[in-house]
Amino acid sequence: MKKSNKIIALIFGLLILIPALVVATILIRYRNGDFTRIEDERNEKSVSLTGIHHVILRGFANVNVYPSDSFFVQYTSFKGETEVRLNYNGDSVSITGDSTRSISEGNEQKQLYTQNANVFNIYIPSTSTLTAIKCTMKLNAPKPGSVSKELNLNLIASQLGSDDRYYSQPDFSLRNLNITADSAEVVLLKYCSIEQLNIGLRNESTLDASKAKTGLITFQADSSSTLQLSGPQLQRITQKK
Repeated sequence: MKKSNKIIALIFGLLILIPALVVATILIRYRNGDFTRIEDERNEKSVSLTGIHHVILRGFANVNVYPSDSFFVQYTSFKGETEVRLNYNGDSVSITGDSTRSISEGNEQKQLYTQNANVFNIYIPSTSTLTAIKCTMKLNAPKPGSVSKELNLNLIASQLGSDDRYYSQPDFSLRNLNITADSAEVVLLKYCSIEQLNIGLRNESTLDASKAKTGLITFQADSSSTLQLSGPQLQRITQKK
C-alpha cells in the first residue's frame, strides 16, 4: 500500500475511533454515577381560592388578566429569585412579587427596586376587585366556558394594555368594565368590546379607549388626567358629578 493511502486510512480510522472512545467514556461514567445531574430550576405554581372579594397584586411586570368565574393564579418561579408572597386575610388576598435590597455605591447605600418579570396569570371573578400596584398588565379573553362578563380593576402606578402591533387576541366582550386609575395608564385595544365602561381617573392618569368598541361610557376625572376617545364614543359619554 502506498504511503499516502496508509495516511488516509489512518485518518479515517481515527475519525471513527475517537467518537467511539468518547461515547464509551460517557457510558462508563454514567454507569458509575460519575456525572452531574442538571436540574430544572423552574417551579410551576397555581393557587385556587373561593370566597375572595379583594385581591391586591403588587410588583409584577408581566401580568395577564382574565375575566373568570372563580379566582385562580398561575405563575412560574425560578431558583434564586425572590419568592412570590401570598397572604390571606378573610375574603382578601395580597400577592407580592417585587423586592427591594440595599446596594453600595461608593460610600452611599441605595435601595434597588426590582419587579417580578415572570409571566403571572390571574383569573378574576366579577365578585372580586383587583387592586394592582406597580404592575404592567394585559387584558385577555376569558377562557372557554367562562360566563363572567364583568371586571373590576383599581390601578395604582400601573399600566393596563400594550402596543397591539405585536399583540394579537381573539375578540371578546364584557358587559361591564369598571376601572379606577391613580397615577396609572389604561389602553383598551381593538379586540375588546365593552357594553358599559365606567372609569375614574386621578393624579395624571390617562385612558385611551379610542380603538376599543364601547357602548355607554361614564367617567370622572381630575384636571391632571387625560381621556382619549373616538368621535362616536364622545356621543355616548356621561360625566359623573
